[in-house]
Amino acid sequence: MQMSELGTILTGRNLGKNVRKAILNEPGIVTVDFMGIKVASHSFCDEAFGKMVFEVDHPKNKIRFKNANDEIKTVIKQTMSERIKEKQFNPI
Repeated sequence: MQMSELGTILTGRNLGKNVRKAILNEPGIVTVDFMGIKVASHSFCDEAFGKMVFEVDHPKNKIRFKNANDEIKTVIKQTMSERIKEKQFNPI
């Protein structure tokens, strides 16, 4: 999945939700390519990747990240970590 098709700055929960739905609709492992992306906001990453922990048993078996800069990697790790803690604290 080429993120640059969505623009160079990825922001907002609506866009993140659309990305998450697209990933979940794909069979097998999805590679999310951040080539050309300058910024991915916390809200976007939370909606696209963080919330995935509630829908996929092992998100690492569903998505791979490619060409993310250090800032984007940090935001993705932070949002996924927050949601994993939330899931462990309050299992549904």
